[in-house]
Amino acid sequence: MRMPFLPAGCLALALLPPLAAAADPLYPAGSRVGLEPAEGLVAAKTFSGFEDSARGVKLLLADLPPGAFAAFEQAAKDQARDRTKDRTKGQTKGSAKAKSGAATTVRPESFATAAGTGYLSRETVAAAAARRWTLIAPAADAAVYVLMEIPDAAAAAYPDDAVRRMLATLTVRDEIPAAEQIEQLPFKMRDLADFRTVRTLIPHSAILLTDGTDDSTPEDAPYIVVSTGTGGPAQADDRGRFANNLLTSIPGLRDSRVVSSEPIRIGGLSGYETRIEGTGATKNTPMVLVQWLRFGAGGFLRIVAGSSKDNWPQAFPRFRAVRDGIETR
Repeated sequence: MRMPFLPAGCLALALLPPLAAAADPLYPAGSRVGLEPAEGLVAAKTFSGFEDSARGVKLLLADLPPGAFAAFEQAAKDQARDRTKDRTKGQTKGSAKAKSGAATTVRPESFATAAGTGYLSRETVAAAAARRWTLIAPAADAAVYVLMEIPDAAAAAYPDDAVRRMLATLTVRDEIPAAEQIEQLPFKMRDLADFRTVRTLIPHSAILLTDGTDDSTPEDAPYIVVSTGTGGPAQADDRGRFANNLLTSIPGLRDSRVVSSEPIRIGGLSGYETRIEGTGATKNTPMVLVQWLRFGAGGFLRIVAGSSKDNWPQAFPRFRAVRDGIETR
C-alpha cells in the first residue's frame, strides 16, 4: 500500500523448533524470507536467520529495497562485459592470490532458487578462517539477500553441495500472519478493530492497520499507524509543542490545520490528542487525522490515524478501539 503521508518510523526473533531436516521452508518470525535449513541449523536468537551456535555457523536472511536486485544484476553484467573485453585484449585477470587476511571471491554466478533466479557468490575469508556465501535474488516487490558464514572447522558438516541445495530452496511468502507481526512489537495489541490488512512498517517498532490494499492510498481507506519513539518532553507543559512538532512528519497532506489539541489520559498514562483536517495530496480528498501520544518512562507511543471526512464517523470508533487495546509488554 502506498502511504504518502504516513510517519517514518530485523533483529529480535521468536525461536523456532530445531529440525533435523526440514521438508518445508521455515521463516524467521516476522520475516517474509525463508528456506529449508540444512541439518544442524535452528532459528537464530539475535538476528533474522538461522545458526549452528556450536559450530559458529550463521545464516542471515533479509529483505532489500525493490531496486537492489536490478542494480546488482546490472553491475554483474557490466563486470562480465569488462572481463570479456579484457580477454579480447589478451589481458587475463585471473583470481589474484589473496593477501594475508583478505578474501578470495568466486565471481557471482547465476543461481536458481524457489524465489527466482539470482546471483550466488562464495568467498574464502583467510582472516576469519571461513567460507562466506552471499546470494541475492528477486522477489515480486523487493529483493532477497542471504549471507552465510561457515568456519573452516565446520566445513565437513556443511559441504558446498549441501549449502547449494539449501540456498536453492530460498523463497518469499506473500503474507506474514498478523499475529506473528504483532508479536515482534514492544507492545501488545488486543483489538485490531476488524482492519483487514496488517503491515509492518519498521521491524519491532511501527505497524500499519488499514482496510486498503497494496494499490490503495490513505485517501481510499481508513488507516492507523502505531509506533514507538524514544525520549519525549521532560515537562508536561512541553507536550503540546512536542505533539505539534511531530505533525510535520506527516507529509502528503496540504492545507492542514489543527482543530483541537489537548492533554488526555490513555491507558492510565499521560497522553496528548491532536486532531487535524486537510486535503489529501493525491486525490484532493478532504481528510481528518488524529494523533495520540502516550508517554512512558524513557519513551512514548505514537498513534496516527486518518480517513476521509466522509468516513470519519465510522472510522473514529475503530481507531479508538485499537488505541485502547494497546498494552505494554
